[in-house]
Amino acid sequence: MVCLQYRSHFCHFYEVVNVAGFSGPLEAKVWLASAALLLALVQVGSALMMYGKIGPSDPPRWIGAVHRWSGRAAFFLTIPVAVHCLYALGFQAATPRVLVHSAAGTLFMTETGPRTGATSRRHVLVLGAAGVASAASGCAVYGVDDEQPPAADPPAGDGAPEGEAGAGADVVASTGEVAVGGGLILADQQLVITQPTEGDFRGFSAVCTHQGCTVSAVRDGTIDCACHGSRYSIEDGSVVQAASGLTPESRDPLPEVAVSVDGDQISVTG
Repeated sequence: MVCLQYRSHFCHFYEVVNVAGFSGPLEAKVWLASAALLLALVQVGSALMMYGKIGPSDPPRWIGAVHRWSGRAAFFLTIPVAVHCLYALGFQAATPRVLVHSAAGTLFMTETGPRTGATSRRHVLVLGAAGVASAASGCAVYGVDDEQPPAADPPAGDGAPEGEAGAGADVVASTGEVAVGGGLILADQQLVITQPTEGDFRGFSAVCTHQGCTVSAVRDGTIDCACHGSRYSIEDGSVVQAASGLTPESRDPLPEVAVSVDGDQISVTG
């Protein structure tokens, strides 16, 4: 698995949550975020009871403990979601909704950090607005969304005819770096090179066609995107598994990039 710079420590996050009983990273984040939202509602309701806004005029003594622990539990449930979003995926801005989701989520986690002194009304309003914006834009990001980011331009070659590397070809990798049945992700060039069968090298854009994330791994015959679970064939870039809630037929394949092999050097030719 090829990881991207400082995010490398978090690239296997979804494998960990799968072991915990979730079918994928999206499902894990949805369940955790939903549980946190439910606990947040419990905290708001208990606060209203404590201040006599709802319920009996003399609230039960245990309501204070419910208020404190529901808030703590809600915060801890959001930590795995934030770790995956902010560190494994990074700040994304492929579309306006993704940008809102990233910005609101960052603000929400900042405002829910440890604080001293009384909580002001401004803090509560900012926290609530950030939480609502993050959740609403997250639903749009993970749902059926026909708005796709502009297709990334394939890495430019030197104009040599397809199948011929040429003296000035853009050499990007060696054949030894690409495993048979696997591939190599070149994030800087936004390029994926695969080798479905021995000696058969193919190139594709490394930009996921769902929301514009850079793909994260090549394994088991597919090119995988950790953002929302999309998977593409190493043979032709076709969609093997679409993001949750979508069908493979509704998504575009990874754009093909022409590559050629000269000895043990792989070059982009178009």
